[in-house]
Amino acid sequence: MRFMTVRFPFLILIMASLIGACTGETSSSAQAVAARSTAQTTAQTTAQPIDISNRFTCHVTRVHDGDGPIHCAEGMKIRLTAIAARELDESCRPGHPCPAASGAAAKARLTALADRQRLSCEQTGISYGRVTAWCWRADGLELGCAMVRSGHALPWPKYDPDDRLCRAGSVAAGTINTYADRR
Repeated sequence: MRFMTVRFPFLILIMASLIGACTGETSSSAQAVAARSTAQTTAQTTAQPIDISNRFTCHVTRVHDGDGPIHCAEGMKIRLTAIAARELDESCRPGHPCPAASGAAAKARLTALADRQRLSCEQTGISYGRVTAWCWRADGLELGCAMVRSGHALPWPKYDPDDRLCRAGSVAAGTINTYADRR
């Protein structure tokens, strides 16, 4: 009945009219019953809006290097939040964390983790025209944490003031950080 009142309030009106005809009630009282029923159901099914404007999906088409940009079929480019990997020319920019792993190895690792995957991401900002975001694969693996745990990237605390990267309590005895840990 709840489905009918939400999707087909006119059916309630018709049903109330038929019931009224059988019981001798007037059509105005049948309409009042129908209106009360529809209003109650609407109140029960109306939820408070949730701000999900910073969440999006990315179907990965290619990976540039070990911390991004990750190119999405949807057109955006993502830089993973709160991690740093070497550049492809093996350099590290001044003031950036500088992992031991090579830029080529970091790119290969992120490509293995993300290429052709559907990612669920949460935007944290914009950097050089790219979206910065936390991103998870469908199996729950958080890419930034996986890159740090594998040694291909280093955490960048400056961009992680809430200490979200590799938060404790992740699955598999703390070896990965999953989307479920963030909820």
